[in-house]
Amino acid sequence: MATPTPEFSIVIITKNEEETLPRLLASLRPFLDAGGEFIVTDTGSTDRTRKIAYEGGAVVTEITATSVVGPEVAAEINSRFQVLPDAPVVMPGERYFDFALARNRADGFAHHDNIGICAADEVFTALDIEKINEAFKHTEQLEHAYVFAHDSQGRPELSFTRNYFYNRRNFRWNGIVHEVLKGSGRIDKLPEDALKVEHWQNQKTGRGQYLTGLAFDCFLSPEKDRQSHYFARELFYTGRYHSAIQEFRRHEKMPTAWYAERAQSCIFSGDCYARLGELQAALGMYKKALCIDGLRAEPFLRISQWYYDQRRFAECVAFASAALQCKPTGFYMENARDFRETPHHLLYSALYWMGDKRRALDHWNRCLEFEPTNPVFLRDALFFR
Repeated sequence: MATPTPEFSIVIITKNEEETLPRLLASLRPFLDAGGEFIVTDTGSTDRTRKIAYEGGAVVTEITATSVVGPEVAAEINSRFQVLPDAPVVMPGERYFDFALARNRADGFAHHDNIGICAADEVFTALDIEKINEAFKHTEQLEHAYVFAHDSQGRPELSFTRNYFYNRRNFRWNGIVHEVLKGSGRIDKLPEDALKVEHWQNQKTGRGQYLTGLAFDCFLSPEKDRQSHYFARELFYTGRYHSAIQEFRRHEKMPTAWYAERAQSCIFSGDCYARLGELQAALGMYKKALCIDGLRAEPFLRISQWYYDQRRFAECVAFASAALQCKPTGFYMENARDFRETPHHLLYSALYWMGDKRRALDHWNRCLEFEPTNPVFLRDALFFR
């Protein structure tokens, strides 16, 4: 049976993606051979991105979506979000890229109203044209499987569902960075064998203008709870721990904030305190996360690790054992390791120091079942000879 012609377009925005784009194009070969429209909207590449896209069968377009922060706005942003002694959040003259603006413009180049988006460092491991065509006949948005990160063995580490196939008449992109679809319409979920995207990040790609863009977005729209959480994360990732704590706490108190993200803000706040050497404050935030969302393994494991670092091994065992009782909730930041080797690693380490080598050996063996080539687990074999 012949492959049907796709009744949807796939659209991406690019900048200097010559290393990752060929892999995406290879995953789209059946789609392109069936007459599918793949639009690559470039935003200023200086490498071979546009040439690779054109030769691979894409429709290549170009736009600009970059703005500059002026001195007065930079001063106001820093006044609101910087906590000394942290470095300024933004500097005058810094540029930021408006992702929502770029995506909305890129969508406009498509001949179909039904759009699917991805990034150049992602690949389609399932793209059933017939099922997607059929689904779009009675829905405006499709939810699908997405793998954000893989471990050293190529296994999914962070997985969740995403809804990046949509009808542009019903949905528009919103948000300078970490943009989201805004609109309404029926949402249907496709099975994993019909539509699945996997992310393989190019480690050479920097986070670039994320912090500046998020700072500006939160400055303009301080009520956006999810942007506040993402902004605080960027402050944390860039070592601005005092400023990050302030923003995480602001997010945590927002009445519109999703409870799982509120708990995650508490965990990140704890990590900030730990980096600053304020260990009791760190433990307090991990426990607060547990009170907000007691179904996830991560708060239990953070507390367990804290007790292990303090050589309080009985408490470490108690919280790691509790983590083993947790099941995946589908939260987008949930790490697969939390349900595999991480609790067992804590348990065998703590139990060994408690003198219970028999139980420690059981958990060490479980770790090897999950990661038989892990150098830490192999090194620790000498403790069980």
